[in-house]
Amino acid sequence: MFALMERNAKEMLRDAMVLLFGVALPVALLGMMAVINGASAVTVPQFQPASFVPAMAVLSQAFMMLFAGLLLAKDREGAFLYRVFASPLRGADYLLAYVLPLLAVAMVQGGVCMLAGLAFGLAPSWTLLAAWAALLPTAVMFIALGLLVGCVLNEKQVGGICGGFGVTAVGMLGG
Repeated sequence: MFALMERNAKEMLRDAMVLLFGVALPVALLGMMAVINGASAVTVPQFQPASFVPAMAVLSQAFMMLFAGLLLAKDREGAFLYRVFASPLRGADYLLAYVLPLLAVAMVQGGVCMLAGLAFGLAPSWTLLAAWAALLPTAVMFIALGLLVGCVLNEKQVGGICGGFGVTAVGMLGG
């Protein structure tokens, strides 16, 4: 199980899309909103760092849905998953081998968003740790949805559903 987990972590971290959309985009959006909010004459409460940083952390986790679905769909289409099924792993082992590396990256993404928020004017407090811990259930939900979609659809369909529809829906309805 640990070999499969290590392989999944390496596969994900080799993908430049994870770094670009998972880490850089939320930080860039935080910076952009801080500049816009600082330059405007009227202060909008929704664009204050206390409101916007958690929303960006959740948005970055919505990309985990895309990454999880693409990883599983690629493994399924490339017959890698079928070769791994010959190993003596149980179903829960397969699931954990995909979920745990994704969960670790999701929590690092949340931490990066919180640190970027501190750099852009978020007041440091203990509630940041509580907000970071509150990201865990949403990360599990997004990863589970991504794995579900990755089990059912092919790689192109996963990109459309999770990337196009899923991330847009979270962006519009979240925060």
